[in-house]
Amino acid sequence: MSPATSPPIPGVSAAARESLDAGARGRGASGGLLTIANLLEAVLDLSTAEQPDAVYRRIADGLRSFMPWDTFSVLLRDDEGRLYFRWLDGHPDPGVKSWVFGPGQGLVGRALAGQTQSSDGAAEGLLPGHGFEIAVPLVDRGDRVLGVLSLGRFEAGTAFSDREVELVEIMCRHLGRAIESSCAHTTTRRLAKNLSLLQETGRELTSILDRGELLKRIADRLEGLIDYQLFSVFLWSEDQQVLTDAFTHRTGGGSGSAPAPMELRLGEGLCGSAAALRQSIRVGNVRLDPRFLPCGDERVRSALAVPLLFEDRLLGVLNVESHQIDAFSPELEQMLLTLGSSVAVALANAELYEQLRRDERMMAKDLETARGVQRLLVPRSSPWIDGLQIGAANSASKHLGGDLYDFFPYGSGRVALALGDVAGKGTAAALYAALVLGALRGHVQQTQCSPSCVLSHLHDELRQLEVERRFLAFTFAVFDSDSRSLQLANAGLPYAMLLRRGEVRELEVGGLPLGTMALGSAPRDELELVLEPGDIVLFATDGVEESRDAEGRAFGADRVGETLVAHRHLSAQEMAAAVLHAADSFADKKAASDDRTALVLKVNGP
Repeated sequence: MSPATSPPIPGVSAAARESLDAGARGRGASGGLLTIANLLEAVLDLSTAEQPDAVYRRIADGLRSFMPWDTFSVLLRDDEGRLYFRWLDGHPDPGVKSWVFGPGQGLVGRALAGQTQSSDGAAEGLLPGHGFEIAVPLVDRGDRVLGVLSLGRFEAGTAFSDREVELVEIMCRHLGRAIESSCAHTTTRRLAKNLSLLQETGRELTSILDRGELLKRIADRLEGLIDYQLFSVFLWSEDQQVLTDAFTHRTGGGSGSAPAPMELRLGEGLCGSAAALRQSIRVGNVRLDPRFLPCGDERVRSALAVPLLFEDRLLGVLNVESHQIDAFSPELEQMLLTLGSSVAVALANAELYEQLRRDERMMAKDLETARGVQRLLVPRSSPWIDGLQIGAANSASKHLGGDLYDFFPYGSGRVALALGDVAGKGTAAALYAALVLGALRGHVQQTQCSPSCVLSHLHDELRQLEVERRFLAFTFAVFDSDSRSLQLANAGLPYAMLLRRGEVRELEVGGLPLGTMALGSAPRDELELVLEPGDIVLFATDGVEESRDAEGRAFGADRVGETLVAHRHLSAQEMAAAVLHAADSFADKKAASDDRTALVLKVNGP
């Protein structure tokens, strides 16, 4: 091989190689070989280049090294078969970059037929300012024309030689295949990026439960995926059978609910048609589609509407619009359909969350009403009994408590006291407690029998109700002011405590809770004692003694007794409040696990 002769190049004739050699002789053999190698390397690099523009520059510069040109253009074919400028250099008119050519339009348009076109300045179809131009088709491996390479010279009569044309055609054959691979790699990278964004967006959207925030986040995410001017979401109302625009976002500012919401019925407009057909509708030119309903923006040219379906249930429609014709490709349509599945799930979650919030608000309102009713069921003040103070304090672990208490006159000079604790907590326990109070008050209005008699009667009443897993721990006591005697019977509550002359002891009388099916109408134990001036008696539900600190230790009976001793100089009402406060403080401000109630009797005296 001669040092100044280029090596064989696949598909390049000997005559073409001689042209290359002639162009390289002025630079020396090594310069010519380097120029050829760089050109071929650039063409091959285009296949996998992440920045194709830089590679096009290398190809143009490499070609110019042995074939002078004034303009270099690469035009690619779009989905509609038209040519647009992908890369260009040297054109005197910068507006050329925005030109589009249809088949047969201009020299480059005629090259779409698959044959190289050439013409001098006397012929029509040259790009502006050109004296001579050639347009060479770029063909892929399947002989499909992907685009056109255009080379131009400004001076008329400066035609490209046959050898130069042959070299450009050979290069374009390789370039066409490289562009095919580059487009495939670009599409693959774009799809991978979009899939990654779709996965991330789907995970993010399904975690948002507030509908307003969800719709705003969808608009923000779509702006990074799709070039649009308007994005809107129409939500379907099953009751009214209409689609209402719930959210609108315009690029460049302005988002939120439309001031005058548009309502669409099924089949009305593009969105209504997408909802009725339950399939996406993509329109390249809305001026040619009679279904399109103008919404005040005359610049809209293309639109895409995607129905939002969840478990075959219509939730709404996503709508995007653009000022450009054919702005949304089939690929973007498929991507929006994929995203729409995640959006539908997120909307369904947001709908359930909103319903839950409405239910919670309604429940909170109902609970507050019930709480007010429950407060009315307990006595607001104790009956006045000569020589006796009565105090009560109550704290519910939930909105409604299962503890109950009552006191009322029980004959001449006598007062009855009742304290109960229903098994369980919350609304069901509160209703059961109200039922017990009703039964108790109905019974004592008919008779003033002994405490053990009252317990037996209530037990029989509750057994007949047969409420599953409900029973009642209950204490009933009667104080006689004439004899200062106290009669009491107990069914499952902690022992009452007597504080006398600084000493605390438990009044040990008890029995099984009321309403338990295992216990029949057996006689109840009853205790009677005479109280002395200064005596204090405490009745409390088990929530007081069982209040626990951070380490799980119970407040216990000993601490209850110590609290009584420490506050024995207070009034009965203040002492009842002090017992609950001490239990709350001991519990280290943790949420109470049970209702707590304390009743205090204090006999006046020194």
